[in-house]
Amino acid sequence: MSQTVETQGKQSLRVAIHQPNFLPRLKILQKLAYSDLWCILDSVQYCNREWQNRARIVNMHGNNRSFWLSVPVHRPRGLGTLIREVIVDKPYLTGPLVEKTLRHAFRHAPHWTAINDLLSAFKPLLATDNLTRLCVETTCELLRIANRQPTVLLASSLPVTGKASNLIASLCRYLKATTYLADSGARNYLKPAGFEGIEVVWQNWHEPMELCPGISSWRNMAGINYLARVGSEQFAQHLLSGEFAPEPTFQNLVQTPISSEGDQSAN
Repeated sequence: MSQTVETQGKQSLRVAIHQPNFLPRLKILQKLAYSDLWCILDSVQYCNREWQNRARIVNMHGNNRSFWLSVPVHRPRGLGTLIREVIVDKPYLTGPLVEKTLRHAFRHAPHWTAINDLLSAFKPLLATDNLTRLCVETTCELLRIANRQPTVLLASSLPVTGKASNLIASLCRYLKATTYLADSGARNYLKPAGFEGIEVVWQNWHEPMELCPGISSWRNMAGINYLARVGSEQFAQHLLSGEFAPEPTFQNLVQTPISSEGDQSAN
C-alpha cells in the first residue's frame, strides 16, 4: 500500500493528509481526488465513534432509513491504540456482512450496475484484518471511478513526529509539498508556523443540489450513497470539481513566523 515518492524535479506536489475513513464522504473523496499524494495519517490515536470504521448509509427501499454501517474492530492497546494498529474483528464474517448490507441497501438503486461493479472490486479487499488497509484500498476504488489514483503513503512509514499542526507541517516539509490541501476540519487546529514555502489552500466544497428521499444533506453521508443515485459519470464529475484557494490572512501569517501555541488533536 505504501509507495516510494520521488519529488525531485517536479514542478508542484499537491499533498492531502487525512486519516483513513471507511467509505468516505463526498468532500473527503473530492479532496483526495484533487491531490497528487495522499499521506495517510495512520500514526495518530484511533478515536471511537468517528469516521475510521463507520459510514452513514441511506437505504433505497422502504422508508429510506439511514443507519451507521460499522466495521467491528479490536484495539490491541486499548485507548492508546494508533490507527495503524487497529484490527478488523473476524474479517471472515465482517467482509461478507458489509457486502451483503450494501447490496441490500442499494438493491433498488437506479445505478445498480455501478454499485455492483464497485462491490465486486471491494470483495477481496474486505478480507483484510487491518482497518487502515481496508479503508485505503476501498477508498482508492472509489477514486478510480473518477480515474484518479494519487500516490498513497503511510505517515507511520516516515521519520516524522509531532502533534496536530506541527505534525502536518513536518509531513509536508518531508514530502517536499508545494501545496497542502486543507479542509474545514483543519480550521480548529492548523497554524501558520512551519508552512513557510508551502502554499496552504482551503477546500470550498459545494454540496450537491440533488436531494433524495431520506437525504436532506450530503455532508455526513458516505459518498457511495451519491454513486447509487446519480451514477458513475456524475459521481466522477463531482469528485473532479474540487475548488481550493489560499486564504490571504492565513498565508500572510505563514510569511511572518509566529510562535506556535499549544497543540490540539488533529482529525
